[in-house]
Amino acid sequence: LDGVFYTCITKVSGTVNPSDFTVYIKDEYNTRADGLPNDLRWCKGWGTLTMYKNKNKPGYYLLKGTITDDCGGSSFMELGDY
Repeated sequence: LDGVFYTCITKVSGTVNPSDFTVYIKDEYNTRADGLPNDLRWCKGWGTLTMYKNKNKPGYYLLKGTITDDCGGSSFMELGDY
């Protein structure tokens, strides 16, 4: 933000549902967080990601889904294992 880096380290937990290849994840709490300026705050997120085979990288997988946060936003996520 304006050339300054801020860091937040969060404990994340989740539940795997092998029957439909999904993972529910959520931010539990911050273990360390820099203070933010201008009344900004760190948002906590949660949501369900679905596991897919990565067709571009055989033998690898992707997790895809939307994460909602307690600041009123949501973000599409795609995570790979390579």
